[in-house]
Amino acid sequence: MIRARRLLLAFSALMVLALLSLMGRLAWLHVGDAGEAAARQARQSSGITVLRARRGVVADRFERPLARSIETLRLSIYPPNVTHLLGEARPLEDVQATVEAITAFLAPRLGLDPVDVAQRLVGEKFSYLGEALDDPRTIEQLEAARGVTLRRLDFERGWARRQPAGSLAGNLVGFLDHEGQAVAGLERGLDELLGGQDGQRRHRKDVRGRAVYTADDVTVPAVDGLDVRLTLDLTLQAIVEQELLAALREQEASGGAAVLMDPMTGDVLALASVPGLDPGDTAQRQKDFYRHRAVEDTYAPGSTMKPLMMAAALELGLVTPSMRIDCSLGQGRFGRRTITDTKPQERSLTPQEILIFSSNIGMANIFTRLVPVENGRDTALMAPVRDKLLALGLGAATGVPLPHEATGKVSKLHEWHRNYTLVSVSFGMELAVTPLQMASALTTLVDGRRRAPRLVDAVREPGGAWQPAERSLPVPVFRSAHAELVRDWMVDVLAEAQDGSPLVAGVPVAGKTGTAQDEVHRHLENHSFVALAPADAPRLALVFLLQHPQHGRYSSLTTRPAALRALGRSLQYLGLTPGAP
Repeated sequence: MIRARRLLLAFSALMVLALLSLMGRLAWLHVGDAGEAAARQARQSSGITVLRARRGVVADRFERPLARSIETLRLSIYPPNVTHLLGEARPLEDVQATVEAITAFLAPRLGLDPVDVAQRLVGEKFSYLGEALDDPRTIEQLEAARGVTLRRLDFERGWARRQPAGSLAGNLVGFLDHEGQAVAGLERGLDELLGGQDGQRRHRKDVRGRAVYTADDVTVPAVDGLDVRLTLDLTLQAIVEQELLAALREQEASGGAAVLMDPMTGDVLALASVPGLDPGDTAQRQKDFYRHRAVEDTYAPGSTMKPLMMAAALELGLVTPSMRIDCSLGQGRFGRRTITDTKPQERSLTPQEILIFSSNIGMANIFTRLVPVENGRDTALMAPVRDKLLALGLGAATGVPLPHEATGKVSKLHEWHRNYTLVSVSFGMELAVTPLQMASALTTLVDGRRRAPRLVDAVREPGGAWQPAERSLPVPVFRSAHAELVRDWMVDVLAEAQDGSPLVAGVPVAGKTGTAQDEVHRHLENHSFVALAPADAPRLALVFLLQHPQHGRYSSLTTRPAALRALGRSLQYLGLTPGAP
């Protein structure tokens, strides 16, 4: 009996403690935790809507758009919003009337199938009904019906990116991923200018969790991105791409790149890379398509470097225009190394003839005069040559707003040797350049000054005026007399190669071909061609590259014909041919 009483008292005590604990917890929830409860309720009954900023337009020099954002209004439906009211099923006739009203209003404006719309309105899952794209009138009509006919639908405003030029300059323009993040090309390189800043709008939620907006909502307005006008000319871009692609297909090359530049300003008029990319085709969004070979791929310039090296030799006093250099095969030995020529002459040649016959032996013998045989590792004596290469912009990125730009390669001075590096660079080997770097270096043969490539012409705020982009100052590299002399010799080079006809569309052209082994795939070659036109007063600088062509031994057969076609068409378009306005 006593034991039972004790158990009863113990149980009663436990019940009292549990009751006191529960009362304390309730008191805390109503008093001590009131602030947290209120905050939790506020979070559950309110939200934030992101106000998407308009991404800036990318346009060519004549303001023809390459990429632009169009306003979108996406409509979606959660079927219970049509079939139920406050959790209770609505009368069938009311549902039918709602479906008919929404379908009749929506289908013709968005070009939708009325039957499909009706089925989605009473379906079993959330679905998108349609989207108005860049149609202010339709968007205005939909917004006006938002609180009446379409009050049961969800609205989401945004922007969609479009590329009006399609695949033209596609891998230059680049694209955004499905989340709107810039991935490649100018979209990524200019993202800070184009992207703008998203805003925010705080709203309340109704019992179904939908946003309800009032005049008192807290709003941080979106800041739209800047529009960017390029130096590019879409017509010239089309010409260069067409000829480059035709050459790639004819030669079954693995790839190609071309640069067309105004040598007096550095303005890039065309920047082509093939195979190309249609930014709107998601199936093409693979690295090999959107890689831009004109800025990301490097190659040995080979004989296209000889005119620049000859100008350097004149500048350093290693040769004079009338000097004769023994170019016989016996002069091609440099230590244990033997250099050969494609067109052996077995005689002494002037600097002009060395360029005409593209003599490796001649170029090597000019530059090795800097260093006596016994001082083959005296890098101080070879430093002036390397300095000229750096002054030409080689071994450094050009700074154009494109991702993954390669720097190329100029060997460090301590690695140089008379019989290897010095000999090799004299005819364009042991160097790695991008086509864009080569185009910039080529501008020095106009007046001796190098122009950095310029791709952005101007920017503007929405509704504002264009603000010109900064221009870099030309870099002196050669005396103008030496540049003009070498350019004249390049006319003779092309005349010899063209059997005495150095004219393209009636315009004299200075040009040089180059064929060099690929640094990675040593069983394959890269063929290139460089040109300035008109030769007497250059307005165009062209670099044309084919990677691993299959049906021609030399670039004179693979690259030069297509490059000259592109150059001729460009000269005609710009009105630079005889008799043109």
